[in-house]
Amino acid sequence: MDAARDEEAGMAGDRAGQRSSIPSFLFISFMLFMLTSHNGDEFLARHQYQDALRSLTYQLSNYTSWMNGTSTNYTVLDQDASLLPILETFEIQGNVLDPNQASYYSNLTGFIHGSSNFHNITPTALADNTSTPWNSAAQKYMVGFNETAIEERLGTWNWTASDKLAISIVEKLPTHVNGTTLSDTIALVHGRIELTDSNTKEDFRLEFEGVHFIMNGSIYGIAEPTGHHIDIRLLPSLVPTSAKNETAQLIEPELTARINKLNKLIDAGIVDESTSNDEPVKSSCPFAFYAQIHPMGVPEYLMLELEDEIQKPTGIWTIDPPKLSITGLLVSKECGLMYEVNETEGLRSRTFFRKVTTYAGFAGLVYFTLLILFSRQIERSRTPSGLGRVSRWLFLSQATVDSVSFAGHITFAILAEGRPSISLVAPAFLACMLFVHEAQFSVLVHQIQVPEDAVPAPTPTPAAPVGTPAPLPTSTTPPPPAVPNTETTYPPTPTQSPGPPATPAPTPTRTPAPAPSPDQMSFGAFFVHHVRTDPQARLCMCTAFQ
Repeated sequence: MDAARDEEAGMAGDRAGQRSSIPSFLFISFMLFMLTSHNGDEFLARHQYQDALRSLTYQLSNYTSWMNGTSTNYTVLDQDASLLPILETFEIQGNVLDPNQASYYSNLTGFIHGSSNFHNITPTALADNTSTPWNSAAQKYMVGFNETAIEERLGTWNWTASDKLAISIVEKLPTHVNGTTLSDTIALVHGRIELTDSNTKEDFRLEFEGVHFIMNGSIYGIAEPTGHHIDIRLLPSLVPTSAKNETAQLIEPELTARINKLNKLIDAGIVDESTSNDEPVKSSCPFAFYAQIHPMGVPEYLMLELEDEIQKPTGIWTIDPPKLSITGLLVSKECGLMYEVNETEGLRSRTFFRKVTTYAGFAGLVYFTLLILFSRQIERSRTPSGLGRVSRWLFLSQATVDSVSFAGHITFAILAEGRPSISLVAPAFLACMLFVHEAQFSVLVHQIQVPEDAVPAPTPTPAAPVGTPAPLPTSTTPPPPAVPNTETTYPPTPTQSPGPPATPAPTPTRTPAPAPSPDQMSFGAFFVHHVRTDPQARLCMCTAFQ
């Protein structure tokens, strides 16, 4: 007993070896390293935010010094005078219209798509092609162009195959400082410009920052490939000299607003990790974008009523929205590229969202009607005879169509923002419900029709029983009585006739055992047999488990 206690408790003189603390220390160190390591996408995105914040702060400091007239290394150049003849040739610069006769769109927030014609404006190409009316103006514009570094900037993008262009623009509200509006005639715009390759259908995306002159419908902006930061301090150097100071006053509040927004995002820990996923660089060519909105033969007050109704719908009558179209130039002096933008068609964002909401309402009503009709059809077709006459493939095909419709509606609802995303949830939900009911009903039809479609196994023919031979006829005359004789002789005398031959015994046949009656079956076996053979019972079981 004492020996057993010593083995369990240990002798006083023998101290058990403690577990080494090195593995625990290494494990804790590894966990701390994983928790505090900064090699993830979130940390990279945070660093990008901080770099952008430092860059914007530096830009604001230099720009404020230039605006105040303090000595600084930064200065804003005037508009390139050699570009004006090219803009006049393509009719880019607009004029102020008579408000009683015609007007421009005052808000460009929306989508514009059209065709783009490529022009090579390198000095070598201009010298070979002198038939264009703007050739001499382009040669003056490209004076001093260095063609040695053009290959590195052009990248891998196929510039000659880009025949389509799409623009998405968001126009900002007038800038207010201390309760006063800085400008009622100039608005800042930003967005994206996408060039489409006609051969591969790939897109080359450019980030866009610019200004919109509301009175004459002109747009001036800078476009850079995705990932390149646009210096909006260069915008005053693109506009006419007469509007340079007014444009410059809009830049400082915009820089301040962006700095405050970045500070709030960094302090709140809201970091978009997708910004750190750099796409393959297709080109590094910078562009300048010049566009002119086409005037419309609608008085200005009617256009203002239309704009107000689009922004804040009240239900009043307005004119039909006129067609939004522009003419533009996308020029890269550093790469010797120029695209002429024409045959454009635009759609305002508010108008597009209203159309989406209207479509969502009609689609939801149609799907709701289909769901009600389908529910009634299910109630009428739940009998075995009704289910035997329908085809499950029709319901499976319709369920497939409804599943695709659900996926499309819910995907667009996730990608869209605002009211359109909420309105598209209704048809998506109804399409999903219709898909579920159709799938269940098709499975039910399949389960009911399986015994009808299956070919029964052939029943083996039982073996014919072996017949027994007929008995021989016997005489009805009784035999004479036997005379007792104590002496037996052998062979018998003729007077002793033998009896009739013995009849052979019939071959026994094996009779099959009869099928067990329901009274002899267990309840479980009887229930399974009944469900397998009775369609009505199978229908009740399927309905109960739905």
